Amino acid sequence: MKFDYIIGNPPYGGVYIPIMERCADLFEKEMVFLQPSDWLKLNEFKEKTWNNVKDRLESVEFISNEDATKMFRGTTIRSNLGIFRFSKNGGYKLGFNDALLDIKEKIRSCVSLRSIHSKTVGEFYIPLQGDCGHAKGWHMTLAHMFSGNPQAKLRFATSLERDCFLESMKLNVYAFICKIDDGAIPAHLPWLGDYTKVWTNDNVYEYLRINENEKRIIEEMLA
Repeated sequence: MKFDYIIGNPPYGGVYIPIMERCADLFEKEMVFLQPSDWLKLNEFKEKTWNNVKDRLESVEFISNEDATKMFRGTTIRSNLGIFRFSKNGGYKLGFNDALLDIKEKIRSCVSLRSIHSKTVGEFYIPLQGDCGHAKGWHMTLAHMFSGNPQAKLRFATSLERDCFLESMKLNVYAFICKIDDGAIPAHLPWLGDYTKVWTNDNVYEYLRINENEKRIIEEMLA
């Protein structure tokens, strides 16, 4: 049997792009990869990663986890779905600029929620979906991440700290990183460390060394 399209769920990390590159060399017709998250949004910040295949990338389409679950009946899809189409002509333009790169690097310089959750202690907790091992449970929307059937827990010493953490998730920096990272959001959310106080947008900007121009970019993107 011969197919015009190749549908796959390639592994993440350093082997992901080489697999795409190899497939692009092997197949003359169009090629499609089906991804369990819109992983490209994060990796547009690393344009050099795409150098060997970007000229073949024709289009990228993202489908919400809710819509994807409806499309694939009998399944539960907890992350957004990315569809990457390749052809000889290419044409897709990678989108993020240096200013967004700088902001992303500042936010990502913090300890991440993914790396800290297993080190937290206390009787008050927020349930985390999945076992939170490598790539497990971290490619969900926040609504799914902090709901039901916990296999891992984000722990706090007091209910105040737990509540301050949840309130902090509504701030601009979190909304911004969710917007650009989307399908991989929980893995890359910054952990602010001290949740005995209520964080504000201005507090977080100062903590992350976000300057006035970067603040303007964040707020314009969220407007």
